[in-house]
Amino acid sequence: MTRTSISAFTLIGICFLLLCQWRQLPASDVDKGKPSEEVQKFAPGILVMNTIMQVGGQSTQTYQFVTDASLIKVGNRYFVRGGGHTPKRLQDGDKWKWYEGKEVCYAWDGVQQYMTLNEENLERFLAAADKSSD
Repeated sequence: MTRTSISAFTLIGICFLLLCQWRQLPASDVDKGKPSEEVQKFAPGILVMNTIMQVGGQSTQTYQFVTDASLIKVGNRYFVRGGGHTPKRLQDGDKWKWYEGKEVCYAWDGVQQYMTLNEENLERFLAAADKSSD
């Protein structure tokens, strides 16, 4: 055997051992099917979150509305989970009807700010936001 073939066999053997070791690494909590754990329940009302969404290299700020919201931990990440809420001003059309009451989760690391409001204060908040964007 030549020196080159010995080096090649040694390299292949090392790669094989590393691959075997890698396959024995413990799976994450999500991979193991470990259920999420509730970390914190938000105040009663509608949780209004200002989130940043990254799409195609561009950032967009949007508001998300969630009822019965709680902060949960899945693996090593945190999420807001609750029921989707459609503000009254958006309920006229069919565009957002699908969202109302559906279980939703948003990554906590995308939330820039949040507040909990009742329906009346949510409508005031959205009216003020509409005026400031004009």
